[in-house]
Amino acid sequence: MRELLWVALGGAVGAPLRALLTGWAAGSPWGRPLGTLAVNLLGSLALGYVAAVLARTPDGGAVLRPLVALGLLGSFTTFSTFAVEVLQLAQERSLLAAAGYALGTLAACLCAAALGALACGLRAG
Repeated sequence: MRELLWVALGGAVGAPLRALLTGWAAGSPWGRPLGTLAVNLLGSLALGYVAAVLARTPDGGAVLRPLVALGLLGSFTTFSTFAVEVLQLAQERSLLAAAGYALGTLAACLCAAALGALACGLRAG
């Protein structure tokens, strides 16, 4: 039960942060996809770092994992919105734009997570 409270607390911070960032990006030519890309990149970078920290934490991050990894970053990032935006791009613009957004986001988020983990390794070493 305590873990659920940590997740809820983290989520109460992450979800409004996502709303603020995606709202800020709504004024760009790409609108929502840019905001979704931004939160997913930042979240992937942060989670890569946190996962590396947790791997070195003796207790497995009894509070850090549910609070930051699951709650904060889980509610900050959004795969479901990304999936819907890919479909919308395919319908409204083109299949090429949708494929570029989908593949570009996947590649960029994987690189961001790796950079986050690498940054943790560099700082801790």
